[in-house]
Amino acid sequence: MKRLIFIMYITLFIQAEEDISSIYRVEGYNNPPFHRNGRIEVQEEYNSTSFNVQSEFYEFQTDYDRASEEAKRDNKYIFLLVTEEFCQWCEKLIGTVFQDRKIVDILKEKYVSVIVDKNNGFYPSNVGITGVPSVFIIHPKSGRILMDMVGYHEVDFYLQRFKEMDTIEN
Repeated sequence: MKRLIFIMYITLFIQAEEDISSIYRVEGYNNPPFHRNGRIEVQEEYNSTSFNVQSEFYEFQTDYDRASEEAKRDNKYIFLLVTEEFCQWCEKLIGTVFQDRKIVDILKEKYVSVIVDKNNGFYPSNVGITGVPSVFIIHPKSGRILMDMVGYHEVDFYLQRFKEMDTIEN
């Protein structure tokens, strides 16, 4: 009897997991980014009612040192996104917020964006990770952290932070 209950429990658990993952697939959250030429590329199309916009192609660099040099050269801030493998909130952030046309335009204009894995990537020692996803805006020359954000936030939150960055002096 215990064995039968255990088998039923496992079967229900597996079915529930498949149902949940299919929801994420429909909304595009479990479409992992792919690597090409040292960059992570994310390009997805969303057809859900909450995010019914064809997404913009956006690239995050994966090499912090190269991103730092580019930011110094182009006089842009470093936009550091720290994620972790199998982090659903990280996937959602990349797949929705960082595909929004307004966000992409601001990032292209004012930032050099880099994404690193919390456990496998290189990032500066002054970056304190308390959770993922974590976003840090870093001054390119001094390496000083100007702003940090932890967790998933919607587009409006990031638009507000970008406005605040416009008021920060170099």
